[in-house]
Amino acid sequence: MAIPINKNYDIVLGDSKTWAIHEYTSDTRASNQDISGNEYKLTIKRKRTDTQDNAILAVTTTVGASPAGVGGTASIGITAVQSNTNLVIGVVYFYDLQRTKSDASVDTLMIGTIQVKHDITT
Repeated sequence: MAIPINKNYDIVLGDSKTWAIHEYTSDTRASNQDISGNEYKLTIKRKRTDTQDNAILAVTTTVGASPAGVGGTASIGITAVQSNTNLVIGVVYFYDLQRTKSDASVDTLMIGTIQVKHDITT
């Protein structure tokens, strides 16, 4: 079980945001960890109680063959593209990032809020 990181973000209107997940594929304390088949899902909602069908954005990526990574760490990125989200300036949105392992266990890795700010450059 992972303890989720609570992180709040400001995103500038029109920009994209990438969440990077770093998974340890090997270390000196444990045997190699196979992350192939792991699914990572980013969900953004207007209200925490909204159903998944009413999410502003739900992006999922699945790891194919277990990456070797560098130094025993593999990086997986999930990007929210603002043009696909209908986010509104000044509104606070809620998000979480979950991992579903190949054994079907689910861990929430990150949770928090997103607020959209207006850019300065025109």
